Amino acid sequence: MFRTIAEKIKSKKLTKNVLFFANAKIIKKNHTQNIWLIKTFVLPLQILKKHKMNITQAENYFLHHIRAIHTKGFHVHSPFLYDLTRNVIYENNSYYCFAQIEQQRHQLLRNHTVIDVTDYGTKPSGKRKISDIAEVTLATEKEAQLLFRLSNYVKAKNILELGTSLGISTAYLVMPNSKCRVTTFEGSQNIARQAQNVWKQLKIQDRIHCIVGNIDNTLQPFLNHTGKLDLIYIDANHTEEATLKYYKMCLPHVNENAIMIFDDIYLNKGMAQAWQTIKQQEEVKATIDLYSLGLVFFNKYLIKQDYRMIF
Repeated sequence: MFRTIAEKIKSKKLTKNVLFFANAKIIKKNHTQNIWLIKTFVLPLQILKKHKMNITQAENYFLHHIRAIHTKGFHVHSPFLYDLTRNVIYENNSYYCFAQIEQQRHQLLRNHTVIDVTDYGTKPSGKRKISDIAEVTLATEKEAQLLFRLSNYVKAKNILELGTSLGISTAYLVMPNSKCRVTTFEGSQNIARQAQNVWKQLKIQDRIHCIVGNIDNTLQPFLNHTGKLDLIYIDANHTEEATLKYYKMCLPHVNENAIMIFDDIYLNKGMAQAWQTIKQQEEVKATIDLYSLGLVFFNKYLIKQDYRMIF
């Protein structure tokens, strides 16, 4: 029944006031919980449309909200993670560079130039509008600004980004610290050119090194000659196999206080499984699941625990 409702919502057969219940099994456990869930955990149609969710993604989104008991630091006993949660994840101050970067985003969204795109990930290569690329692939303003705050919090100097896209997330990563350097990997030469234009407008091009090509071939040569990494942002080739491969490749190069950030951890079943696998690794000491992003910590003084938060 619930999938039928969801399909009707997606096809606009129901009115905008209809609410979508994502998981029948949980809702039907007992009468008391049923009433509580109906009152508390419903997904308005606007949410489904805004995030362009398929049924599986909507169910994951719904379940995440039910299980996110650590939101805003509740039940987070680690002083370090509590501080990071309160003063980084949920901070909403606007920093000096945010408006400048968002202006570049808006220009990309208005740029309807068609370019040839080479894609080594889950999408086919071909011609695409820059505006379409910006709408689909760029980190949201909220997510990108969290990248800025994380980079600032750990005082990152050596950052690795897998998946440059049009360079907006790269700009947020590099902006907090004039000594910070970002090495970013992009599969398509034409997309990389657009990103470089963004960086030139922001006058940060000298602090960013963009490596173009198939990450499967270009990442290891870079890692062979890099120092320890302070922050790693993985937003490329959203498959289980590729995500786990990149994780294992980067792992020997993270410093003890590094944060590894995974984008779109519930994009598909493969990504969700990769996230579960990463959380179970012995070297992973703590994780924070924000639904759209997954944060991984390696500090040996942290107590092994997985946190879920609504972001």
